Amino acid sequence: MVRYFFDVRDDDGVIRDDVGQSFDDAAAVDGWALAIASDVMRAELAMHTRRLAAVVLVRDEGGAVLHEVPFGYAVGRVGVP
Repeated sequence: MVRYFFDVRDDDGVIRDDVGQSFDDAAAVDGWALAIASDVMRAELAMHTRRLAAVVLVRDEGGAVLHEVPFGYAVGRVGVP
C-alpha cells in the first residue's frame, strides 16, 4: 500500500495533511480526494460560502503533487448541490 496526503489549497493558503491515508489503487485515491472536496463544500455551503476555486492536492510520500481535484469538480458528482 502507498501512503498519500490530501492537502487543501484555496486563496488563503494550503492546509497540509500530515497524516495521510494508504491506498492500493489510483481509483481509491481519486475517490478519497473527491470525497474530501465534497465534504468541505458541504461545510462551506452550511456557512453560506463557496470555495469553488479551492482544490485538493494529492501528494505522495516524497511530497510530489500527483493530482489536483478542484472543488468545482465535486459539484454534481457526489450529490453536492
